[in-house]
Amino acid sequence: MSDFTGARARVGGATGLAGTGISTAEKTAITTDLTGLKAATYVMQTASATTSAEQALSALPTGLLKVTTATGVLSTAVAADLPAHNHTGVVVAASFLIDGGGAVITTGIKGDLEIPFACTITNVRMFADQTGSFIVDIWKDTYANYPPTSGDIVLTPSIASSNKSSTGGLAVTAAAGDILRFNVASAATVQRVTISLTMTRSV
Repeated sequence: MSDFTGARARVGGATGLAGTGISTAEKTAITTDLTGLKAATYVMQTASATTSAEQALSALPTGLLKVTTATGVLSTAVAADLPAHNHTGVVVAASFLIDGGGAVITTGIKGDLEIPFACTITNVRMFADQTGSFIVDIWKDTYANYPPTSGDIVLTPSIASSNKSSTGGLAVTAAAGDILRFNVASAATVQRVTISLTMTRSV
């Protein structure tokens, strides 16, 4: 019977925060706490009728979030907010192999290479299988105007009595989809040459 009596007493509200029910001071403290919680600056997915100072993400335009220092307020970033996220300036490389098949490389067109992204060609390095001389004309044109011709020449890198060469300080621009054609102008001794293009990619 004692257990039943205790349970009935608890249901009847005999026990509370202070053991004898909620006092006036406790009610005031709870009300104050709830008022403070409702007024806190929450970040919420959607607006709430209960809170009064929340920031609802659903009210922002779609995009990347930007947080403002000190205030912590979120907003949607605009182009001017993103200089640190600029992906231009990424350096990439592509190579093209010309192989004489065991004989000295002959003159003439040896093939094409597509550039899949907008970029600036800044350096051309060539690596030969042995010491010799080698000159290649590089022609460039758009996919729509394929094939490139001799009138589209943009670079003429060469190897002179060596097995390698580097041509730097270039600023040859290319659009996404442009085609490079490699035409050997002359070759002596060398039987295989790898042409490596260094490009600064733009977006």
